[in-house]
Formats: sequence, structure tokens, C-alpha cells
Amino acid sequence: MSRLADFQERSQEMRDRTRSALAYPIVIGVVAMGVVVALMVLVIPKFSELYTEMGMTLPGITQAMIATSQFMVKWWYLVLGLPLVAFIGWQMAYLRSYGFRFWNHEMHLRLPVIGGLVEQSQVSRFANTFGTLVSSGVPHLKAFEIVRGALTSEVYREAVDQVREEVREGESIASSLESTGHFDDVVVSMVEVGEETGELDRMCLRVGEGYEENYKRALDIALKLLEPAMLILMAGIVGSIALALFLPLFKLLEEFGQAA
Repeated sequence: MSRLADFQERSQEMRDRTRSALAYPIVIGVVAMGVVVALMVLVIPKFSELYTEMGMTLPGITQAMIATSQFMVKWWYLVLGLPLVAFIGWQMAYLRSYGFRFWNHEMHLRLPVIGGLVEQSQVSRFANTFGTLVSSGVPHLKAFEIVRGALTSEVYREAVDQVREEVREGESIASSLESTGHFDDVVVSMVEVGEETGELDRMCLRVGEGYEENYKRALDIALKLLEPAMLILMAGIVGSIALALFLPLFKLLEEFGQAA
């Protein structure tokens, strides 16, 4: 029970750290979308009416921005409804289709930064869970079955199924992990040493702790890089809209200055 309590505390800490790390980018993203929608729906139509009354020849970027605004105002139900329908469809496919869910998890592993975080999270979860079960006297094959349920990535769940079948056929755990291609040399070497010395549980727990610390550091670094990147992106979008709106006025003032 003590080992289980320690394991649950570490797992909860990782989940809380991940949620807190995602909270700020989500808030920034929602605020950015709100600002852009407000500009497109409320501000740009006013400028469009003004430029139409003045009979001005608008630059291409301004025409594109006004056309986008008019589309959003006219077809607002499509702008709001299509993303919602797409999200609901994706969610239903994700929950009901194993193939679609596996494809999503496979794509996550290929993404820069995110792929590394997912890999470290799954390896840490695998090693900590397996080490805790083995140290509690659970047979290896039964432990693999339980570990599979503790993982959140279908790619790693399938890898654990493969390891379980190979171990059932007499292969070592280390060689089975290596054959999946989802566990690096450090994990394989530590598990191999654990099997040879009879300290498999301790080695797995050490691997889990190491990958857990790596995950925390990588998450902190990714968050520190993501925050300024999102702010720059938001500033770029708002700045582009402002430039498109005021560029005709700048040209008009320039023409007045030349005429004077």
C-alpha cells in the first residue's frame, strides 16, 4: 500500500504539472481568437464602409482582410459550426475507432517537442508501474497486462502487448523492449542489468524516476519557449490586421502631403 501510495502521488504530480503547463497556452489561444474575431466582425466592417464612401483604391492585403471579414459576418454560422462539427466528429472517431486513435497517437510521437514529451511520459509510466508491480510480487506476464492499462498511448500499449507475447515465448524482457523500437538503449540496458542481477524492480523504478525528471525538465523548457512564441504570434496577427486597416489611410495622408 505504501508503494502504491507513492506511485499514485508521483502520477498525480505529473498530471497536475501537465495541466498547469497547458493552462496558460490555452488561455492565450482563446484570448487571441477572441481578439481576432472581434476585429474581423466589429472593427473591419466599419473601416470597409468608410473606405467605400471615400471611393479609395485599396491595397491587396486590405482587400483580402475585408473579404475575410465579410465572409465571417455573412457566413458566421459556418465559421462557428464547422469547427464544432469537426471537433465532435474527431472526438467520436477517436473514441470509437482504434485505428484512428492509434494514428493520432502515432502522429503525436512524430511531432517536434511534443513527441519527446509523450515518449518520456509513457516510458516513465511503464517503468514506474512495472517496477512497482514486480516489487510487489506480481508475475511478469500479469504485470505487463496491468501496465498496458496504465498507459495512455495506443502505440505504447501495442508495444507492451508485443513484449508480453515475446516474453511468454521465452524471450528476455530487455530484448523484447528493444525489438519494439519504442524504448531507447538506456531503458533496454537498465532492464537487462536488472534481469541479470535479479533487481529488475529496482532498475525499472530508477528508469521511471529518471524519465520522470526528464519529462518535468522538458515540459518546463517547452512551456518557457511556447509562451513567448504564442505572444509573438498573437502580436503578428493583430499587427497584420492593423496594418491592413491603416495602410490606405497612410497612403491617403501621403497623397495629401504631396498635394500640399
